[in-house]
Amino acid sequence: MIGARARRFVAAAAIVLGSTLIAAPAGVALDPVPDATAALRISHLYIAPDVTRVHVDPGLAAALPNDLKIAVLPASAGSADVLATETGRGLGASPQRPLTIGVVTVAEGRRLTMRAASSKYCRGAADAQAQAAAGAGRAEFQSSGDLTSIIQDFAQRLSETEVDRNDCSTAGASSSAGTVWAWIVVIATLGACGIGGLLLYRHRKRQRELDLARSRTRPYFDKLAHEINTLDPKDDQVAAQALADAAERFTSAGGQLAAADSVEKYGLARRTVLEGLHATRSAREALGVEPGPPLPPIEASQHEQLKVPQEVTVQGQRFQGYPSYTPGAPYYFGGGWGVPGGWYVVAFWETLPLGSVLGAGLSGGGLFGSYDEGYEGGQDLVREDFSSGGVSGSDGEVASGGDFGRGDGG
Repeated sequence: MIGARARRFVAAAAIVLGSTLIAAPAGVALDPVPDATAALRISHLYIAPDVTRVHVDPGLAAALPNDLKIAVLPASAGSADVLATETGRGLGASPQRPLTIGVVTVAEGRRLTMRAASSKYCRGAADAQAQAAAGAGRAEFQSSGDLTSIIQDFAQRLSETEVDRNDCSTAGASSSAGTVWAWIVVIATLGACGIGGLLLYRHRKRQRELDLARSRTRPYFDKLAHEINTLDPKDDQVAAQALADAAERFTSAGGQLAAADSVEKYGLARRTVLEGLHATRSAREALGVEPGPPLPPIEASQHEQLKVPQEVTVQGQRFQGYPSYTPGAPYYFGGGWGVPGGWYVVAFWETLPLGSVLGAGLSGGGLFGSYDEGYEGGQDLVREDFSSGGVSGSDGEVASGGDFGRGDGG
């Protein structure tokens, strides 16, 4: 009784097991990596038993380099590149043990794939050579089933591939360095454009300021030239001296305009021109000619001004001053440092040590001549300037890693 039951149980189990095996998909292979790894520990070439209709030259294994291993597996074993990486790890491939593992998978109809992994070459280098060798020999293999030429071609390509592992890290570093330099160039270019734009803005702003300062000076300069050229003092000594003062101021202003390259220098020239116009206004009054509209102030001074003609003492020297322009006193001083403002015979603030302080911001001219030059000399200068088109220069123009992770091949 028991024996019959046992026999029926064994029969049922056999049927179930047989059904399972029959139901399993055809061509599913067990993991081939352990077998390939074990075989490649003692040989350079392994061909899986279930790979049929494929052959290689019997002496090929012995002819392969010591650091090259080849496994030929069925396509059902999986992806050739994954199999190559796993087999290499199983064999202990590392920078200290440089190895290259080539895996050939063969499907029905002799459809071939070859991939590789390496700890000897830069990442992807061996794999690229494996695919190139497979592509070159695929037609021959499909007709003959002989893998010998493909494997030999692969070995030859590897022998011509750079091995120096420093190139791998250098290549990565060079790429990173190239990226960094590219960013540096971009930033430098943007910075240069920004600086250039700022400089251009400042230049244009300064030019506008210079143009404005010139426009505030040039009309008065032209008016002074016209006055000197048209007024005739006749026998009036007061008018003659006033026009001589005006001519000297005109000459001085012409030199200042020619050298003007800043708002401050144009301001100095304007001040000198206004001193000359005060002199021509005095000449008009002496000649009984309409003096014309009032002139703008030479400077807005907050200091004490002379109320009557008087001498002032500056550093032990005495200078005659007047509350308003007087022929023979063509230089205006705005006042300060204990000296009252007014019109003076001598521009003492430019000649005494005090001038280093006052002259920088307050002096108005008197640098290029004397009020004693005489009216006729001034007339000659003006006519000469006008005949040549104006005072020379008076416009003031200004001008790796390998395939096995950290430290892998090449």
